[in-house]
Amino acid sequence: MNDKLSCNLHSKLRKVTSMSVAKVFTIALMFVAVVLPLFFILAELGTVDFIAVISSSKFLSALGNSVSVSIVTALLSITFSFTLAYLISRSNCRFKSIFAVAITVPMLIPSISHGTGLVLLFGENGIITNMFGVSSSIYGFTGVMIGSFMYSFPVAFLMFTDVLKYEDRMVYDVADIMGIPKWRQFIDITLPYLRRPLISIFFAVFTMVFTDYGVAMMVGGRFETLPLFMYNEVIGQLNYGVGAVVSLVLVLPAGIACVFDMCNKDSGNHNTVNKAVINRSTKRFNVITYVVCGISLVIVALPIIAFCMIGFVTKYPVDNSFSFINFVKVFEMGLFKHLGNSLVIAMLTSLIGVGLSYTVAYFAARSNKGVLSKSLHIVSLSSLAIPGVVLGIAYSIMYGGSGFASTIFILVLVNIVHFFSSSYLLAYNAFGKINANYEVVSKTLNVSRFRFVLDVLIPETGDTILEMFSYFFVNSMVTISAVSFLANANTNPLALLINQLERELLTEAIAIVSMVILFINVCVKLSIYGLKRLRSTYYAK
Repeated sequence: MNDKLSCNLHSKLRKVTSMSVAKVFTIALMFVAVVLPLFFILAELGTVDFIAVISSSKFLSALGNSVSVSIVTALLSITFSFTLAYLISRSNCRFKSIFAVAITVPMLIPSISHGTGLVLLFGENGIITNMFGVSSSIYGFTGVMIGSFMYSFPVAFLMFTDVLKYEDRMVYDVADIMGIPKWRQFIDITLPYLRRPLISIFFAVFTMVFTDYGVAMMVGGRFETLPLFMYNEVIGQLNYGVGAVVSLVLVLPAGIACVFDMCNKDSGNHNTVNKAVINRSTKRFNVITYVVCGISLVIVALPIIAFCMIGFVTKYPVDNSFSFINFVKVFEMGLFKHLGNSLVIAMLTSLIGVGLSYTVAYFAARSNKGVLSKSLHIVSLSSLAIPGVVLGIAYSIMYGGSGFASTIFILVLVNIVHFFSSSYLLAYNAFGKINANYEVVSKTLNVSRFRFVLDVLIPETGDTILEMFSYFFVNSMVTISAVSFLANANTNPLALLINQLERELLTEAIAIVSMVILFINVCVKLSIYGLKRLRSTYYAK
């Protein structure tokens, strides 16, 4: 009897020890991949005069430009996206699910493509410029603001849609019964509910714009933002010290956002009842919804229409005859090579990233909640506070001169780290919705942890896994921020080909590359949607 008890005790100790070792190893791995590169940036500060850099006129001008355009864009994006999300969630319009999907299309192309779209539409020889005789310049603050709005408002829209989806609608039913007018319900119920999410979404959009250089590169003109200033210093002059100084500034907004989220965790609406919601919107409300959705679709469609029109002409606006000559030019410049690099990077990033983030989320969410689990959770969220441009320069400093820096695997690694936290949160939240007693049952039945994960958790979270794969793949295809400091002639992804084409003023070729990236990402999204439908059909039988 004692021998049997001792055997069981040793078995449990082995399981606890193996899980603890796995957590410690994962924490160490995340520390090396996410936190350690930042120390290399701090070390690089010793090579420059920090005060001289931050007090220089170029730095202060770039900082002021970035702050101003980021604030204006964030306010504009939040106002428009909230209006759109609120109207769609509260109306009973037909095809609103199609509208919601179409609005997210700008997320499937690089930010630099949005800047290119503005040039094609409103540049000196732009389509709309020539069509309506518009004389105002798109370059400068206005261009950067509009371009940043075009790629940031869909992100804010998705965040608002998700928040509104979990709001308790029974409160509004009670308010209707009490005769409280709609405008008072909006002020007294909706706005207080959105207070904390609104601040988080503002920081998210602000950080997106504040750390992006793609739009500013295309339509900034003399309006130089901080990321573009860093890009020119590092890529153009190999001045890593100045890049390190700018990196610290670029980290601040995301860092503040993370601290705010951690200190102001919204407990949510604990009284929410999951039930089918029947919207009883008025005809006027539906008309307004259709109008706003129509405006959003025009914003989404205009750059894509411009790409299609410009890509299939000989030389806009000199020769507008239909031609495939621009495709030939892009092929000669290595379209297939760059596309192959992008597909390899995106596929490896997705497969490895999903496996790693899913495993780490399991350790943090489904094992014993101790110090190790909490530490793992914090470390896993740390990459949220590191913008892509900062991560790229950190890896460039850390691995510069090594053989690893010249391989495609460093691009895979930096993409995994860059997009890890969001994918991790998808899995972490999915695990949190699964009954915690499943583990107890599996232990009672003497089912191994591996079989439990394989037979229970993975089928239960299948849609989440597909969404994680889609997130890694699409973002790896469109990102230019982190990889621009690490790619070389042999490993350049397709999105970075746009930078080269822009320097050579091959606008038509940029349009073609943007269309190819959009086509690949749309195919991936449709495939993920199809797989989800197959899963739902299979489990419904």
